[in-house]
Amino acid sequence: MKGIPAFDRLKLRGKMILIYFLAVFLPIALIGGMLILRTQSMEREKLERDIFSQFQRISREMENLFESYELLVNTLGQDRNISELLAGSYDAPIDAQEIYLSVYSKYLETLYVYPDVKQLTYYSGNPTLISAPPFFVNLEEYLKGTLEEERIAGMGATGLWSGVRKLKRNTEYWNPVNRKNETGEPAIAYSKFVGSAANEYARKHLLTVTVSAEVLSHVLSTVDPLYGASLYDLNGDPVLSAAGKTENAADQPDNELVRLGEDYRIQTVLGNGWRLSFSCPVREASAGARQLLFLSAAFLAVTALLSLLLILLFTHSITRRTGALAEKMERLLGGEAEIGPAESGADEIAQIDRHFTSLAARLQEMIRQKYVLELEKTKARLDSLQAQINPHFLYNALSTISWLTLDHSRESVRRSVELLARFYRINLSRGKEIITLGQEMEGVEAYLELQQLRYAGRIQVHCQVPAELEEAAVLKLTLQPLVENCIQHGMAGEKEKLTVVISAAVKGDRLCLTVEDDGLGINNVRLQALLQSVVPEGEGNGIGCRNIDQRIKLHFGSEFGLSLWSEEGKGTRAQVEIPFCFVSDFQRDDRNFG
Repeated sequence: MKGIPAFDRLKLRGKMILIYFLAVFLPIALIGGMLILRTQSMEREKLERDIFSQFQRISREMENLFESYELLVNTLGQDRNISELLAGSYDAPIDAQEIYLSVYSKYLETLYVYPDVKQLTYYSGNPTLISAPPFFVNLEEYLKGTLEEERIAGMGATGLWSGVRKLKRNTEYWNPVNRKNETGEPAIAYSKFVGSAANEYARKHLLTVTVSAEVLSHVLSTVDPLYGASLYDLNGDPVLSAAGKTENAADQPDNELVRLGEDYRIQTVLGNGWRLSFSCPVREASAGARQLLFLSAAFLAVTALLSLLLILLFTHSITRRTGALAEKMERLLGGEAEIGPAESGADEIAQIDRHFTSLAARLQEMIRQKYVLELEKTKARLDSLQAQINPHFLYNALSTISWLTLDHSRESVRRSVELLARFYRINLSRGKEIITLGQEMEGVEAYLELQQLRYAGRIQVHCQVPAELEEAAVLKLTLQPLVENCIQHGMAGEKEKLTVVISAAVKGDRLCLTVEDDGLGINNVRLQALLQSVVPEGEGNGIGCRNIDQRIKLHFGSEFGLSLWSEEGKGTRAQVEIPFCFVSDFQRDDRNFG
């Protein structure tokens, strides 16, 4: 924000609060808002998945339930013994005793397997058979020619599932007294014409299995109470609902979750033609998401307030002491001899204040001494006008400087020349392009020691090269330029310390060499410049990353080379991939890599 007039006019505390707001609070608020929205979306997706899961489960259970009773009717309809008895001609009721007993026996057998079956009723078209409800009823008695018979006949081999009726005691499902009956046990029925085309009364026998409606209620009772599950028959009339009340079937696509008004809805048509519908109130379904939103917003608000309180306390602590330091400077500039005591504390501001207070005291003493010295210097100048320059003075001064040069700096110069010679001796390698990884690391270590003389311990290097890989074959001057880039770019600016990690590992048939640092990082433009060898003069290493990449590709093939990753403020990682082999194998196989 340097150069922005409005920002420059702010005091230190205002700048710190503004930077905190822009760099900390605003990103946290934005990220928190995004997380809240994402969490809401995930909650909604979870709700939809849960609705779909329960809906599909109930659909399958309903389908299996209906299919089991349809299978029962088909099995009974193919019973040869009963079919032959139904096709017989009887002069008296006593003659038909066998068929009555057979039907009752089948009912008992069915009840053993299907305990929810309430009735098993044959409506026969044989005029020689009289009714014996509720197991045997003559078709002509009250069902022949009715709308129910036409609908059942129209369904053919599919059969017809009929909605809920409340049955009076000892009456079958299709008995007219049960059409509007308000008492009794609720039941549903599946009806189908059965018989053999080989007899006189083919397709004249109607078989109806009456099932307790409780079997449907049991299935729907497993639905989450939050969801309203409803079942509708072929007429669109409600059969029953898990919520205790039925919902009108909405005109919407099947098996698709949609929002209608204040509800989520999904429905499908079952194999028997009945419609299963699910509904879920949006407000109740979103209660968890709303609670999560409230808690998240409250958490962000409390966090923001606490953070603001802390930053206010922190900035007040800093600006109070910097203000006191500025006041001392004003006093000193005003010529005051006493500027006050030094600040206590161990942080940088306290140190600066103590140093400034000490400096001010020394300055006052120097001013006093300077007055005395000026008097003495005036007398000395007068004496010096009378003297002549001594030619030996210059010689002695130069000798003293030469003697001082023999101290630490000369040893450093000698050591640096030795390291430089070692570095070039290793990398000359008698003209060889392929050297061992151990030799390459010796050159890197010589270069790093040379740099340590310059940076005085500011660089920490960690080498993670296994001993078994030291004889691996590498291209000369592969790692040193990368290490040089780490130091030049990583130590740019005001970076105080730098950590460089050099590692080697084998992945399959490849040797991976990695050099990474925790320096300042490189932006994308400069990163591309390093790979394309367009780094400005004085900022590169004379070899360049592009040069390394091209040499590797020329020696080993286009599938190998150099990769760079970097993030400003975090560091840079360079990785080289080359074929893995040992120098001994290389020499024995006489493989020419250039």
